[in-house]
Amino acid sequence: MHKSNFLALSILVVFISSSFSCSKKQYVSKQSGMEVKKPQEEVLTYAEVIAQFPGGENNMMQWLSDHINYPTEAAQKGIEGIVVTRFIIDATGNIKDPEVFRSSGNDLLDKEALRVVSLMPDWIPSEHKGKKVAMYYMLPIRFKMPNRLPAEFVNPTK
Repeated sequence: MHKSNFLALSILVVFISSSFSCSKKQYVSKQSGMEVKKPQEEVLTYAEVIAQFPGGENNMMQWLSDHINYPTEAAQKGIEGIVVTRFIIDATGNIKDPEVFRSSGNDLLDKEALRVVSLMPDWIPSEHKGKKVAMYYMLPIRFKMPNRLPAEFVNPTK
């Protein structure tokens, strides 16, 4: 993989803005022969104040550009695509459970998008009704080839 500083990466920021809803996951544990359900933190799909990357959207775009490595094989084959990632930003700003929400159709691009999302620093968490809350966040990452490839991609053996 090579740094993408020479590649044009367009990064779109999207969040789910559907009606307010919560989802609770239940964990089941055995305790004295009985099943006990313990609720996990509620994860919202909407909040009054949406989570933010430190320094804002422009800083996030720069951070992603600095940390994304365009997969060499994909670059050599001219493969481009958009990977829509989804993850939870918890009430403390940590990124949890990153996943590919919509694939680019190429595993190399999908894996790189997940890798870089997993490395992101803590965010400023969402707030709802005056409390910091966990919220789903969707981040499409576009892998786009430049008009002219550097020599290392055209002829990697030299």
